[in-house]
Amino acid sequence: MNFLRSSVFAVTVSAILLAGSGCKTKPKNTSLLNGGDGSNNPNGGMTAPGGVDPNGFGALPPRGGGIKQVPGNGGAVGDAYIVYFAFDRSNIGDTERGKVTAVADILKGHPEWAVQIEGNCDERGSDEYNRGLGEKRALAVRDAMVADGVADTRIDTLSNGEEKPAVPNAKGEEEFAKNRRAEFVIGTREAAAPAAGAAPALVP
Repeated sequence: MNFLRSSVFAVTVSAILLAGSGCKTKPKNTSLLNGGDGSNNPNGGMTAPGGVDPNGFGALPPRGGGIKQVPGNGGAVGDAYIVYFAFDRSNIGDTERGKVTAVADILKGHPEWAVQIEGNCDERGSDEYNRGLGEKRALAVRDAMVADGVADTRIDTLSNGEEKPAVPNAKGEEEFAKNRRAEFVIGTREAAAPAAGAAPALVP
């Protein structure tokens, strides 16, 4: 009888341990690059002054509070202003370079505007790897815009990783290719919210 009770206890403990080690769901993204709260708010990474990305991409620079998109995105709409990338690459291909120059020209024609560059990946690769690759793509476009004469203080970058696909549940290379991209959000900087406890500004 003691042997029987011991066997039942061992089977019960084993079942509990197996249940706890089952398949895990994808962890909620808490990267400051994607909103800081898992919401994937496209402006989230721009509102955390000096924040640190918990996924290991380093300190985030102070931001002005985000980009308020201008109507029509400054005219930069459609594939003509989306920079596409080869699989697992962050360098800008020759056929895509002119798109960067076109957006740089828009910015140079409107000194009051700023731009957010959003890097994106297809779903192949881990979440962490794709967030890093998305950031590399955004930074490559930023560097090209700076080379075209746009001040880097007018450019913010954001990595969406694989989380904002142009073609959800992509199948095949043609659809995957549409998700490997950098997009532009053109607008004006929103004022940063005052620090908690700060004295209200005096109005003359």
